[in-house]
Amino acid sequence: MAAPIKTVSDALIARLASQVAGLNTRTVATFAGSVGDFVGQGRNVPFVGVSLDKVRYGELNSDSSIAEERLSFQLRLIAEDFRGRGYSIENSYGLIDGIRDCLLGQTLEIEGLAPVVISGVVRDEVSEKQGLAVYTVGLETWQVRSRS
Repeated sequence: MAAPIKTVSDALIARLASQVAGLNTRTVATFAGSVGDFVGQGRNVPFVGVSLDKVRYGELNSDSSIAEERLSFQLRLIAEDFRGRGYSIENSYGLIDGIRDCLLGQTLEIEGLAPVVISGVVRDEVSEKQGLAVYTVGLETWQVRSRS
């Protein structure tokens, strides 16, 4: 039986909050807002916002009752304020390394879920103009879904 998308998202959040140094249940959450929203809400850094990016389906049989469900998530990593007193680029890199090591190849303890693949890390140059170091980390996994 395939897991609901929310279950996969919650498992990503729980794993990051419990296993990456500097993160906890207040600094990892579902978040699909803009960096401006983040700043406006007065959240602290580092922060990781988890959001579903897209879902794709590939039919596995002729009557379309079984499909491969490919899930893509984005992690918006707001690593540090460039204006902050202790900022160093190594802090951002260390956080990216911690996220990679925590998630790469993990099935998130969800039966039938393929291991997580990291599709890339991209620096958000627009957010730098607001004084923030922001990275988007792409994650992908898949599972087989059948019509109930």
